[in-house]
Amino acid sequence: DDGSPTNASPANTIGPIAMGLAQAYIYTEDADYLAALEDAGDFLTSKTVFSGSDGFLAAQLDEIFGVTTYTAYVKTNFYDKLAAGTYVGSSGTYNTSSYIAYIRNFRSGRSANLAAWDLGYALVGAASCGVTGAELDYWIDGVKAEINELDDYTDTPGETMSYFTLGLAGALYGLAYV
Repeated sequence: DDGSPTNASPANTIGPIAMGLAQAYIYTEDADYLAALEDAGDFLTSKTVFSGSDGFLAAQLDEIFGVTTYTAYVKTNFYDKLAAGTYVGSSGTYNTSSYIAYIRNFRSGRSANLAAWDLGYALVGAASCGVTGAELDYWIDGVKAEINELDDYTDTPGETMSYFTLGLAGALYGLAYV
C-alpha cells in the first residue's frame, strides 16, 4: 500500500509480495513489517477470488502469528469450494480440474510457460492448506503437464527462453514441496 487507495496492486499479487515481506520480517523482526503482515492477513481474509499463491501465504502467516486462521480461511473459501465444484472465480464457477484448465488456458501464447510457475505455487498453496488425496493429485498432474509443455521459443527470432526458467523453477518447487 503506497498510501493511495486508488493505486492498489492487483489482488493476485498479494501472495508473492507478502511472502517477500514475511521473509524480511523473519530476518529483521521489524515491528513495522509485522504490522504490514497483519494488514496483508486482513486483506487475504477479505478475498473471495483467490490465486494459487494465496495458500502459500496463508501458511506463512499462520506460522508467524501462531494461528491456523489464514489456512483455514483459504481452504474453506477456495480449496474446499473447488473440491465441491462451487468456487466462483473471476471467469466463472469451477471445480479443481476446471480451475487448473482455466490457468493453463489463461497462460497460453507468449506467457505459456508461466502456467508452470502458477501451478507450481498453487500446488504448494494447496498442500500448505491441507489439501490431500485426489484433490492434490489434480494439482500435481497439472504441474507435470505444464513441465511437459514448456517451450523455449527458440524458433522465434529475437526471443530466447521466454519465461522457460521461471516456469520450470515454479513447477519443480511445487513438486519438490509435495
